[in-house]
Amino acid sequence: MCGRGTFLGCLARFYLGRHARACRGHLARICRARLACACLRHIAGYGFGRAGGAAGSREGNTTMMQRFCYHARGIDHIETGDPCQDAFLFARCGRYIVFGGSDGAGSRKHSERGSRLAVASSVLYVASHLTADMTAREVEDGIRASFSVAYHAVAELARRNGEHPRELDATLCVGVWDGTRLSWGNAGDSGIVAVLATGAYVQVTHQQHDASGGMLPLRFGPDTWVFGTVAEPVAAALIATDGLFECLCPPLMATANQPVYVPLACELMHRTETSPGAWRASAVHLRELVRSDLRFHTVDDATLLMVFDPEHPPATIDDEHYAEPDWEALRQAAAERARAAWERATRHVRHAGSEARTFGVASADESCAEVSS
Repeated sequence: MCGRGTFLGCLARFYLGRHARACRGHLARICRARLACACLRHIAGYGFGRAGGAAGSREGNTTMMQRFCYHARGIDHIETGDPCQDAFLFARCGRYIVFGGSDGAGSRKHSERGSRLAVASSVLYVASHLTADMTAREVEDGIRASFSVAYHAVAELARRNGEHPRELDATLCVGVWDGTRLSWGNAGDSGIVAVLATGAYVQVTHQQHDASGGMLPLRFGPDTWVFGTVAEPVAAALIATDGLFECLCPPLMATANQPVYVPLACELMHRTETSPGAWRASAVHLRELVRSDLRFHTVDDATLLMVFDPEHPPATIDDEHYAEPDWEALRQAAAERARAAWERATRHVRHAGSEARTFGVASADESCAEVSS
């Protein structure tokens, strides 16, 4: 049996590699001793990086909460030899599953360090502060506090290494699910999709960008972070980094009545496999779906975390809800919006040009008249 120090050391080495020593003290400050004990009791509930893994655990006799993870290095990073900049962590704490993902900014030198530390700090902080029968507001407050912990942890790591914190820029997306209630926090362009018990698919979070389209990382601080709780009971939820999130919530559908690509989301999230053998086969299918299906095509690092209860799947709605979107109509609508936006943005330029041309013609006519006279 390992004690708290051994547990924290292993955790730090796994997530931070050669930077473990610098951050181990910080992890010790944010983790309570009972979290180490919880890890020993529920080790299957911790997502220690095994891509495509699946696990389940039963809380009492009422729920069978399971998890699925797909985690892969992007084609671009394979070709350049760069490391995967995504990181993730699951933690089981009593009746809750805490799950989080982080995507390091591709333009930053050591963003993989920032993503690993951010998600480890946040998820472990939340898991160590959850108690039974917490209200939604209390859970949200815990997630909010964990973002501050992650923010300062990344800043401290940068200071110790003599780097600017921007070199460790990363997103952070965390969810806490108890089988029905989903509370969440988000910073950046990763996102959460949920399916309600009623069978409706909802986009829980929206990607955060500035006016020029740049991603707003965790480093931008509390004014850019968002938190909330889904108002209705949630049957399953997932977190995805931007490449996969934009496959599930395509930009073409951003202004549609239903922004979620429901047929694809349903294929992932409507899970009913209750036996271990059936779920293992299903996990293999899901890994292959995300890896090979063209609807999930991305060259970026890809991480997808899903939590669900196969004994309580979402309800089934009418067939129209699961119909393939009219992609041609969506493309035409997007083209019309782009054209209208261009006209609004250039109206003053075109108006000024029109006035200049009119003035120039009038001046020429007047000059000719003067010469004739």
